[in-house]
Amino acid sequence: MKKLLFLLILIPFLFGCEPMYMEPSEPHLTGRAWVLSDYSVTVISSISPVKVIKDDVICINAFGEQSYVLGDALMQQNFGMTMDDRRFIKGVTTWEFDDSNYTLYINGNVDKRYPVVYPSYMRTEHTQMRVSNPDYGAETNFTFFTDAIGVNYPLKLTLISPNVVSDLLLSNGMRDKAVTVQITLIFTRN
Repeated sequence: MKKLLFLLILIPFLFGCEPMYMEPSEPHLTGRAWVLSDYSVTVISSISPVKVIKDDVICINAFGEQSYVLGDALMQQNFGMTMDDRRFIKGVTTWEFDDSNYTLYINGNVDKRYPVVYPSYMRTEHTQMRVSNPDYGAETNFTFFTDAIGVNYPLKLTLISPNVVSDLLLSNGMRDKAVTVQITLIFTRN
């Protein structure tokens, strides 16, 4: 009887605990539009102290329009001359992804398609995304992450731009690397 009781107690331990590994599911960037809710500009390096003045508009391009105010160089971006996939207005710019053909639609314009390449799986916190502009043959590589790795529908998408280098036109006519920045774009959806 003691052997039978011992055997009955031992059986659950032989079969009950099997280690399992489950990979997180891919967050869906599709489904609803992403709206630019905020951005930040991080100064990576500069030859002089830099002050970034934010407004509702940001571009992923060099600060090229230069003027001097009280001895300081004021550098601005040219929104009108920037490609659609690299210009953003806070609260207005929307991105929508279509995973069936890896396409990005900007501001609801379904007639203009931007091919997007990113892994079909997301195993790490930060992943690379490449947005191609077929009109200009240009590509923009972003690092991106969401607020919900392993959850199907994240509500926050963060894109980090490649380094953006702006040259300063010096008084002697020479150009010098004035500042290198990275731009972080924060998109949200309801």
